[in-house]
Amino acid sequence: MSGWEGYGVSVRCGALGCYQGAVAAADGGSLTLSRPFRNGFPYPKPTVTLKASDIESLEIISERDEAAPAHSMLLAGRGARRAGGGPPRRARHRRESLQPPAPAPRPRPSRNHTLILV
Repeated sequence: MSGWEGYGVSVRCGALGCYQGAVAAADGGSLTLSRPFRNGFPYPKPTVTLKASDIESLEIISERDEAAPAHSMLLAGRGARRAGGGPPRRARHRRESLQPPAPAPRPRPSRNHTLILV
């Protein structure tokens, strides 16, 4: 089954979930995916091997990718570094006013209804 390495596939494995990744190796008994995702989330290991008996369906989702990078993750939140590798941005703090907040505006009546004042 050589010749399938590098193709992007989506594999349904019933109770084990749905896996996506690039084919790293394939033979009659198993399928190994590199840069795998399981149920839409990055898999914690760089490869996963699935038994042929666990595979319910397989779909090719992309052509061979010779120079694919490892999966990348975007970190967000406090202390995350910028893409340029510089230091984290400082949090901007709003100055709080000592005055009470302005009252909420009164809702306007709908054009389809008649307002009756008593």
